[in-house]
Amino acid sequence: MKSSSLTQSYIYVFISAVLFGFLVFGGGMMGKYGFSLIEVLIIPNTVIFFFLLWFVRKDLKSFFRVPLWISIFYPINCILEQIGQLAPLFVGVSVSLVVFLLYTQPIWTILISSTFLKQKFTKTEAVVTVSVITGLVILLAPWREMTYSVLGVILALIGGLCMSGWVIIGAYYTRNNIKPVTTTFFTNLYTSLPFILAYPFLLKLAPAPEISGFSFDRSIVMMICVIIYSLTVFVAAPMFFYKGSRKVNDIHLGLILLIEPVVGVALDVVFLGTTFTWNIAAGGALILFANMCLILKTTK
Repeated sequence: MKSSSLTQSYIYVFISAVLFGFLVFGGGMMGKYGFSLIEVLIIPNTVIFFFLLWFVRKDLKSFFRVPLWISIFYPINCILEQIGQLAPLFVGVSVSLVVFLLYTQPIWTILISSTFLKQKFTKTEAVVTVSVITGLVILLAPWREMTYSVLGVILALIGGLCMSGWVIIGAYYTRNNIKPVTTTFFTNLYTSLPFILAYPFLLKLAPAPEISGFSFDRSIVMMICVIIYSLTVFVAAPMFFYKGSRKVNDIHLGLILLIEPVVGVALDVVFLGTTFTWNIAAGGALILFANMCLILKTTK
């Protein structure tokens, strides 16, 4: 019997994947209720910055106990990940194809972990990988909206590669006794600061209200909802991930995170009017089933 703490670690990662599924949905809801793109990018991160600063104020130096190259590379990785997630949409790549390319993340995680970190890649993990990638293809059906540009595809693939970097380096911080709240704080800072600094340029390049508009005229109820969304996706989700990553290997972390798009699509179906089709049911079921088999086999 494996220890109960290992089972608990897998449960933490599973919960984090479910909570991360609210990321795009929450951003979509903010857009639906009049928030601009820059507000969606900046407001939740600003809320979290001030919320977490109190908890990490005495522990900021600990984050830089790691080798210098990691301290330099990690913010670059976070910035490129954000660019890879958003920029392809503005150069003609369809949403479904962008999401699919981003979630090639498990493939990159497997390649990096097995090649450079010497983690063993088992037959079970190979079967699960094929299953979840197949499920992702079925779920998103990217061929239905196959609009793309070469630049956009490259950027989205870089985003997927950098998502893998976040998985591996985030787990590394935890395993080196950096507190999850500290890693969450700096990850949030690295991903939001470029957009805050770029805001004056965005006003000139894309002055449309839906892109760069900013307003403080929001109801209290709406701002409470934004705060709840921010705490759920940008605090609870990563902290569950970091807590679980102490004992869950990188390959399994990458595979379990593919539950995120399943949750995101399900929320779109329930709340945003997306049509529930056979491919959503089949693809989502395959991803969930494969991950449940992996978790049960590993923790039994």
